[in-house]
Amino acid sequence: MLRSLVGSEMCIRDSSPFLWKFVVEDPITVEDYLSDVDGHLKDMLLDTALLSDDEEAAEIFPGFLARLAEMKRDGAGADDIATRKEAASWCIVHMLDKQLLPLRNGLQRVLGRDVVMSLDWRALEMMVCGEPHPSFEQVKASINCSLPEPHATMFWKALEGLTPEDWGKFFFFCSSQRRFPLNRKIGVFPDPRSTPNHLPVASTCFSQVRIPLYPTQEAWTAKLKEAIECQQMELA
Repeated sequence: MLRSLVGSEMCIRDSSPFLWKFVVEDPITVEDYLSDVDGHLKDMLLDTALLSDDEEAAEIFPGFLARLAEMKRDGAGADDIATRKEAASWCIVHMLDKQLLPLRNGLQRVLGRDVVMSLDWRALEMMVCGEPHPSFEQVKASINCSLPEPHATMFWKALEGLTPEDWGKFFFFCSSQRRFPLNRKIGVFPDPRSTPNHLPVASTCFSQVRIPLYPTQEAWTAKLKEAIECQQMELA
């Protein structure tokens, strides 16, 4: 993260808004955690039988009993489901404190707490990770195309016809990085060993993609769209 802030190398992974809000010390709610980190806990938070069972609740929500006791000492109310749900919600919000506090403390130590807290979490995310939806001009600036004509023209036309979300997918397919600017330009090369029936093949380690020389514009567009849907592999 610090390298991205003070240098030119971007973080290759997207992170949850929860992280950025935590780092700049924005108020965080249980809804933030459930929507941005783990939505599976929502059902458990509504399970009155689970909340009523000290042992089970303490296993699911670390620190539950201590927080419940603290709330009682502070006069939060009776030991009812509403109080237990509030205690569980507090535990959820603080579940990642142990992992995230060193990150926040380190950043504040280097940049100063006032500087970090003055940042909007979205601005910080942009500085570290880059633009979430690149423009076509940014896409063009991120690619070195070595295809022969007329295939180079068809490649650019197929790429231009995609959506900004698809351009992010193309970045990820080729480099495992979704946002602009990329840490390394993508190299696009012809694949003489393949046929028009094959899909493009990307090596994310080198930010390179080898593409069959498809005979028509329609084939270029269809194969490119099919390839970029391979989002679960770093070597596609």
